[in-house]
Amino acid sequence: AFSEFRALFYFRLDHGNPAGAVAGKLLRHWWKPTPGLNLQSKEIGPGLFIAHGEGTTLAAERIGRNCYVHHGVTVGWDYRSLRTPVIGDGVMIGTGAAILGAVTVGDGARIGANAVVLCDVPPGGTAVGVPARSWQPRSD
Repeated sequence: AFSEFRALFYFRLDHGNPAGAVAGKLLRHWWKPTPGLNLQSKEIGPGLFIAHGEGTTLAAERIGRNCYVHHGVTVGWDYRSLRTPVIGDGVMIGTGAAILGAVTVGDGARIGANAVVLCDVPPGGTAVGVPARSWQPRSD
């Protein structure tokens, strides 16, 4: 029922075997994916959930397992480097966030709404603001 699920399903078919790519192209005519959801990542782990995918671009080196992406998110390269971001496992990316350049977002990190991430976020950390600053809770 979710067009975001269909877009991810078609992405996986396109990057599987040739028969799957043909099946994905045929299925798109009957069950449309989300318009404006652009998936260009080289590797997407299982369990990716995209909430309201309109206006979302995911062009990362890797997106880990069980990630949650809100709408209006941009993940991609910037003018400083050719490498795109690496997103770890269990990462939550808030509405309107941008993760740009050769950035690594660690496992279990949280990116706040409308944050612009230009540097690495440690595992379990939280990045908020423009430009985003990383905050990590104390382990007292």
